[in-house]
Amino acid sequence: STLGVIEQYDCKAWANWAVERFGEEKSVFFMGVSTGASIAMMSSNLGLPKSVRGIIDDCGFTTSTKMLELNCKSHLPKGMPVEVFKIFVDVGTKLWGGFNLKEADACKAVSQTKIPILIIHGDMDNLAPLYMAKKIYNSCKSRKDIYIVHGAGHAENYKKDPEGYEKIITTFIKENESREER
Repeated sequence: STLGVIEQYDCKAWANWAVERFGEEKSVFFMGVSTGASIAMMSSNLGLPKSVRGIIDDCGFTTSTKMLELNCKSHLPKGMPVEVFKIFVDVGTKLWGGFNLKEADACKAVSQTKIPILIIHGDMDNLAPLYMAKKIYNSCKSRKDIYIVHGAGHAENYKKDPEGYEKIITTFIKENESREER
């Protein structure tokens, strides 16, 4: 996994495949949880077909580098500073992976898209904290909505509030399935 740097182009390929297979008049929605949500958002500024009517982000994160910074501390050898680890990751992804992790930025992508975005996030998420959802929301220049699930940790939104979760997604899809202004 390149945490979205390369995978975002898979989303574009899937959307193009769907257009070839079903036609551009059929609505396509991308939805992902955690990294999958961020990847879907990262693809939003890649010139997706008009059939992509919306993106649903369930506990996505702002940038891959920020996620590493926040979540690596407990896994590092004792005494290793996070900054040193980040340098190793940066050099390693460039040398051996052939990609720059700094290119994985959901906020940048949603600031450049016209695709509607629905953000669903738990207020008890410790892996991708709630402030990330708010930063994505504030960065987004397209039609957007945010749904905060109280008491939900990372990837627990449906489990904590299945009725609200289903309702907000159903409403989002109905409101955007025939939307063409992009």
